Amino acid sequence: MTPTSNGGDEQGWGSLVREVLIEIFQRLDWQDRLLAVPLVCKWWHAAFCDPLGWRCIDLRKWVVTKTFDDGCSSLVHPPIAEKLLPQLLKLATNHVTTICFPPGNTTDGDHLYVADR
Repeated sequence: MTPTSNGGDEQGWGSLVREVLIEIFQRLDWQDRLLAVPLVCKWWHAAFCDPLGWRCIDLRKWVVTKTFDDGCSSLVHPPIAEKLLPQLLKLATNHVTTICFPPGNTTDGDHLYVADR
């Protein structure tokens, strides 16, 4: 514990139980979870890599903003199997119980990729 200026004790995020961190991470959007969490500290990186945190993979919010030549932008679902799915299944190491695909944005290749693993 670290003493605070008001005389109390403060515990850092690194002192949270790994299961609590994993539960928090599962509630983050995919960008924060994949791009920010593992870079915070060694403890967060270890919790990020824990296969139990990847039991449920929800790809329904896996979208990016695409800007067109006319300046308009739109949310699009990038190809899943070639971009994200291999990385997530590697993190999960056979602990996946659920995968939620975006509606209308999956291919037979996405399903076959999962089935083969």
